[in-house]
Amino acid sequence: MSVRLSKTHVDKALQDVANGAPAYDLIDSQQPGLLLRVGPRGARFAFKAIRFKQTIRLTLGSPPGLTLDEARSIVAEAQKLVANRTGMPNDAFLEREFIRLGKVTARPAPPPRDPALVAERERSIADLPFWSWETARAEYLAEVKRTLREATWRDYSAKLGAPELAVLAGKPVRRVSLEDLAGVVYDVHRSGRETHAVNLASALRPMWRWMWQPHIRTRSGIGIEGVGADMAKLAAPPKSAARKVRSNGKIAGRYVATAGEIGTVLGVARSGILDPTVSLALELLVLTAQRRRPVVDARVEDFVPWMEEPGWGVWSMGPAHRKTADKRDDQSRHALPLPPALWQRIAPQLRACTEAGREHLFPQIRAWKLGDAVSGHMNEAALNHRLLDIGVKASPTTCVAGSPRTRRRRSGCRATA
Repeated sequence: MSVRLSKTHVDKALQDVANGAPAYDLIDSQQPGLLLRVGPRGARFAFKAIRFKQTIRLTLGSPPGLTLDEARSIVAEAQKLVANRTGMPNDAFLEREFIRLGKVTARPAPPPRDPALVAERERSIADLPFWSWETARAEYLAEVKRTLREATWRDYSAKLGAPELAVLAGKPVRRVSLEDLAGVVYDVHRSGRETHAVNLASALRPMWRWMWQPHIRTRSGIGIEGVGADMAKLAAPPKSAARKVRSNGKIAGRYVATAGEIGTVLGVARSGILDPTVSLALELLVLTAQRRRPVVDARVEDFVPWMEEPGWGVWSMGPAHRKTADKRDDQSRHALPLPPALWQRIAPQLRACTEAGREHLFPQIRAWKLGDAVSGHMNEAALNHRLLDIGVKASPTTCVAGSPRTRRRRSGCRATA
């Protein structure tokens, strides 16, 4: 129903609402688009218009809070938007009109955004496609496990899982600076674990070098748009001049095993008081002057009888067992003669491992950690622990004979740093 709305119509609408009259609409003939809608929920002014075959509706408010003149003023402004196509009458428009009419107080202007926070937000968005520290570490360790020895993978897993690196949690690796990692290494060094600091730096450098590779940087983000640090200069501080004395009285790096200690190791190994696998590993370590890792990783297929010398055997060591073979791209094998006394000890172990389908001469005795399968080789730390149990100060490291100068640091059994 179209009428020229007046205060009388508004008052009657409020009375009809109070009396529960049926719902009805009144269209204002003076201001096109203005309606007075009456129903069970009350009387209220509304706006209705059609734009591009689309009906626009907007509830304005209820009398007496909103007067008829104020409703007409709001609708007039709404019609301008529709006619000029400069906007859409919506809740934001209605709020501006209420502010203009003094019905509500304007909201205080928001404080200016902190440029530093804005930059940090933009940087976070830019880093979203790239690796965080946790993802980068997992990807790198997977590559180490694929390309290097299992012992190397375990070593790197322990170093890159050091508690001191927890400060990198959740941080994009492309935002990690040289100063960040240098600070971590320095804190480890300052705590007295100087060798650990050196080893930690030696594990972080190749990780960053790997992430700089062209086919990796698209995922790591290092080097993209010039973001990312070069860790080639990451290093631990110089070691202290004073030598640290261990609890057993040894000075790290300066103790050389005596002939009596070597004899004690062989005697205990042959006495039968230790596990047979450990005993044989200790004997092979001393008599062949090899490192711990090649000994515990020795494979059954690498041991064969020496046909030209009855009673003797040969240990044919592949390049993967030698420390610098990969660096020199050395694919030759290193053959070690095994005298009859030692070969007689090894032969039964070879037969037992072959019958059991074992790959290694010294199979794993217990799982590395709870839940792991027992399928690998003995851990090299077992040799150190058994020497401590025997009571000798010597511990196995490099086992290569040489000149008097090299024997001091390459003796078969000596203290490790």
